[in-house]
Amino acid sequence: MRSKTAFWDGRMKDAIKHARHGAQYAPSGTATVLLACQQADAWSKLGAVEEAMAALALADAARDSSAGADDIGGLFACSPARQENYAAAVHLRIGQPAQALRAADHALELISAQPVRAYGTLAQIHISRAAAYLAMGEPEGTHEALLPVLALPPDRRLATVSDRLAEISTSLSHSATLAERTQDCARRSRSSARTRHRGASPSRQDRPPTDWILTMTTLPRNMRNHWWWRPRWGVGRRFYTWHLTFQGQHDVHRLAAEYRTVLAPLGPSLTLIPDQWLHLTMQGINFIDEVAESNVRAILEAARAQLAAVPAFDLQLGPEVIDPEAVLLPAHPSQPVQAVRDAVRAAIGDVLGEVPESADGFRPHMSIAYSAADGPTAPISKALATLDTRPAHARITTAELIVIHRDNFMYQWEPYASVPLG
Repeated sequence: MRSKTAFWDGRMKDAIKHARHGAQYAPSGTATVLLACQQADAWSKLGAVEEAMAALALADAARDSSAGADDIGGLFACSPARQENYAAAVHLRIGQPAQALRAADHALELISAQPVRAYGTLAQIHISRAAAYLAMGEPEGTHEALLPVLALPPDRRLATVSDRLAEISTSLSHSATLAERTQDCARRSRSSARTRHRGASPSRQDRPPTDWILTMTTLPRNMRNHWWWRPRWGVGRRFYTWHLTFQGQHDVHRLAAEYRTVLAPLGPSLTLIPDQWLHLTMQGINFIDEVAESNVRAILEAARAQLAAVPAFDLQLGPEVIDPEAVLLPAHPSQPVQAVRDAVRAAIGDVLGEVPESADGFRPHMSIAYSAADGPTAPISKALATLDTRPAHARITTAELIVIHRDNFMYQWEPYASVPLG
């Protein structure tokens, strides 16, 4: 314990000294494995590569020679999964991400076979996998590895888990190289989405967009009212836009109803979205009084041709993300959704010459509630922590051109046209 306390306090040399001192007593069970792992942990923090690797080898030797049951167990024991997780963290710190990923994968395999799994250790293993993918410049792998951690209820996000999530978020936000690679991956995956055969298994490039990592790992402290009037909007204004809607999608309605049930006690601070108005925002055109309807009809026909080349696809919604203005369910895989948006944007560009809204920064999601007041996030996260559910699945076969308004503090619309996918 003295070694671990020194490590948490940043006193790495003391942590090493206490771990060595404890090992001299040759305790039974796996305590000597743990003490060697703690030495490796501290050496890696100091950047001492040879010493860290030697301590990992010492842990392996201690595992081979360990005998008897652990006298205390719990925090003072070191299962094989825990040892591999230590190894993954050490490899990450000394610049060996491939070895770190192998260790984390092995740790995940080992802990999955245990009848009892410590959720903190399991979360740390997933984060180690994510950090390894991040270090290797594979943002989609990072996101895939983080999903189980992001699904943890707030009361299970231990300080050690939150701190490591924050480290990953910081690395992403400050890495221009990674951002460039992420954009390249997105462009490649959008291209592959257009040629993917119906029913093909999704590749790693079919994962949720990487910028969700920054959103999902940073819980906002406060909410703000979503229903302020954006520039040029007002009561009575109508707008042409493309959405994906979820009429007849019973699994989506099931999940939305479960969220409405747990959020309803929060009262008027949230606008809960009924099934009729659930949607995934895609791409706007313009206000109806600022674009000729003949151009809208031309866009529609151009979109029919473009969307005929985009296969229908399956979509998963969830787990939730708390945004400062809404509770969202990210949609993934994102690439088929992006392919639909790209086709619509191409149609708009063919007719109007210019396409409104940026092509970048698109994060496909379905909102299930909008914030209707300024206030703290805590009551929302506390309510969501009580929800035990599974993501929803939808089959997307059409894209909808609609005429939308927000007169009633709700996004409501009249259908203009429904365009089938290929």
